[in-house]
Amino acid sequence: MVIPINLIQWLLISSAFSISSSRLVSSFSSILQQNEFLVKVLATIFILSLNLALAFSFK
Repeated sequence: MVIPINLIQWLLISSAFSISSSRLVSSFSSILQQNEFLVKVLATIFILSLNLALAFSFK
């Protein structure tokens, strides 16, 4: 089975995004401690939509 390079690229980009965005979430949550849950939900939705956009751009 040959794994397409696009898939590997997408996995690398999305994992890098997840790491950097989790750092963003932690810095946001320290600023907005009372709204921590909301910030995490918004960040998760943002990450998911970016990953979907990346997945479709590689097809």
